[in-house]
Amino acid sequence: MTRYAQTQPRSRLEPIQRIGICLLTISMLYAATLVALNVMTVVAVFRGIPYAFDSLILACPLTLPLLAAQYPIAKGAFMMWRREPSPTVIWSARLSCVPFASPFYFLGIPFGVAALHRLRE
Repeated sequence: MTRYAQTQPRSRLEPIQRIGICLLTISMLYAATLVALNVMTVVAVFRGIPYAFDSLILACPLTLPLLAAQYPIAKGAFMMWRREPSPTVIWSARLSCVPFASPFYFLGIPFGVAALHRLRE
């Protein structure tokens, strides 16, 4: 008997846990991108770069609501990963299907739809 035959099989993540991990990762990356955008815009204003103040006027009011929408998505995704049943999980999956609130639209919407599909089962 080889030593590999004695090892225990690895526990596999359930599909809802995989979706939760992916949605949490995407949400955190999107939030970091939004924060970096605002920081770079503020730095550009203080350095006196032309038209930076106009970018600041546009960037902050547009990105702050998007950043605020990432908290419930990330919280629900974390609860999906932990397999905790909660209305927050359903609302985060629904919120990730909204085009402008979804993290990285081309990734957030499919993961939101997949989460809703798995939660319905």
